[in-house]
Amino acid sequence: TAQQQQKAANGASGSGGKFIDSVNPEDPEYQRQMIRPAEIKEDLTLMDQRKRVSLILNSEAFKQELEEIIQSQLKSGAHPASLIALQQISDLLVPHSGGGGRSGAPAPAGQVVTPVNDIRSVDVADYDKGERLLRCKLAAVYRLLDINAWSAGGLSSLVTARVNKETQHFLVAPHGLRHSEVTASSLAKVGLNGEVANSGSSVFGVNQTAWLAAAAIHSARPDVRSVVQLATPRVVALSNSRRGLLPLCIEACVLGEAALAESADSGAISAVLAPNHRILIVRNRGAFALGETLEEAWMYASLLARAAATQLVCLQAAGGNVDQLLLPSPESAARAFEVGNQAAGGVNLKTASGHKWRRGELEFEAAMRRLDSEGYRTGYAYHEPNVRTERRVKRHEDVEIPPSSSSFTYVFDGDVEHSKLVTAKQVLAAGQRGPHGEWLTTPNSYHREEIEEINTDNPKKFTK
Repeated sequence: TAQQQQKAANGASGSGGKFIDSVNPEDPEYQRQMIRPAEIKEDLTLMDQRKRVSLILNSEAFKQELEEIIQSQLKSGAHPASLIALQQISDLLVPHSGGGGRSGAPAPAGQVVTPVNDIRSVDVADYDKGERLLRCKLAAVYRLLDINAWSAGGLSSLVTARVNKETQHFLVAPHGLRHSEVTASSLAKVGLNGEVANSGSSVFGVNQTAWLAAAAIHSARPDVRSVVQLATPRVVALSNSRRGLLPLCIEACVLGEAALAESADSGAISAVLAPNHRILIVRNRGAFALGETLEEAWMYASLLARAAATQLVCLQAAGGNVDQLLLPSPESAARAFEVGNQAAGGVNLKTASGHKWRRGELEFEAAMRRLDSEGYRTGYAYHEPNVRTERRVKRHEDVEIPPSSSSFTYVFDGDVEHSKLVTAKQVLAAGQRGPHGEWLTTPNSYHREEIEEINTDNPKKFTK
C-alpha cells in the first residue's frame, strides 16, 4: 500500500541512505534502498555516527569547551566521578591540560595525574620504537624522583638517557617543568655540545649550565648511557664530607668506591672518573649515579639515597666522630660488593618469560608496576607482565575426576545408547574409550531425535 511504501522510504532515509521526500516506485535510488539488507543499513548508520563523533572530538571548539568545563568544576571544589572521566578524556585529547600529583607523595584518591605516556597515535610516527619506549621510561624516572621526594625542589635534578649507540643525542627534561609534569613527549633531545635537536612538546628550554656536568660525564665515560642526579639534603651533606661515601651498609658496599670531584667542570670530572666508578660525588652539588642503562642508573641512585641516609644516622649516633664508626675490613667490603652485585644483577634468576634480566631491570619493573597501579600510565613494556602464576597438580586424566555420582544419564558407545544412572568410574571409562578423547561428563541432558528434511519431495530422516 501507499502507507507501507511511505514507511519503508522513511526507514531507508534514516539508515544511512539518501533522504526521499516522495515515493516513486520507479526511482532507481528508491529501489536500491528497498533491496538493501537491514544489516548494511545499520552499518551505514553507525559509520555516519562515528564520522560525526570524530569531527566533534577533533574540533578545537570541543577541546576548548571541555577545558572550560573542567576548570570551572575544579574551582568549585568537589571531584565527582564524572569530572574525573572528563579530565581523563581531556588528557587524551589535550595531553598537557591535567595536573600532577603532590610532590613527594602519590596522587591522592580522586585526583587525576598527567599520564607519563602522552604520545598520541597520530604522533607515533615521529619516533622510532626504541626512542618512544626510552622516552616513557625516562619520564617515569622523573615521576619516581617526585614520589620519593628526591626532586630537590622539583626542577634542579637532572636525568639523562642516550637515544642509541649510533648518535650522540641524549634525552633530558626541559628546565621549568616540575618532575610531576614531565611526560614522554615533553622531553628534549640535545647533543653533547648542548645543541637542541628536538625541543619536545614543552615551551621551556634546556638548562645549559646543568647540562655541562652531564655532558662531561658522558664524554669521559662513553659506556655510560644514563645519568641520574640526586641533590637531596642528605646527598648534598654527603658531598660535603671529607671521607665521602663510607661502606657502612650493604647499599654502600654494592656501589663500591665513589669518585669525588671538587667541581662540575669537565676537566675536574674527567680527572677523577675511572671506568669502575658507579657514583660521582661533586662538592656542594650532590652526586650522579652512572649506568650502562637507565634501569641500572636508577638502581644505583636508589642505593645511594639509602646509603646516604644510613651514613648520616650512623654519624649522629657516633656524635659526628668518624673514628667511632665500625668500618668493615677491605676483604669484607670486597666480599659484600661481589655478593651484593650478584643479587642486584639478577644472576641465576629464572622467570616464566625466560627473559635474561640485566642489572636493575627487576627493580625498575617493580617501580613501573607501582606507577601503573596508581594511574600514571607509564607505557612501559613489561618483560614479565604476570607476577603471579596458578599452580595446578597434573593428573594422568584430561580433567579432574567427577563426583561419586553424576546427573549424566546417557552414555553413547558407538551406536548403542544406554539409559541409566552411571557412576563416576563408568563415566571416566566411557570418556577414555571415546574415539577422539572427548569428555562425556556434562551438566546438560541430551536426547536423540529423528528429523525429516524439508523443502524436498522425498524427505529423508537424519538423527540429531
